Amino acid sequence: MTVVAMGVERSVNIDVAGQQGRSDSLSDIDLM
Repeated sequence: MTVVAMGVERSVNIDVAGQQGRSDSLSDIDLM
């Protein structure tokens, strides 16, 4: 997977996590 594709996928995951709970979003950001 390319870096760009990974960035897009993470953005989507962060958006979904934001609806479930901010703690999940922070975890995704920390992985970056």
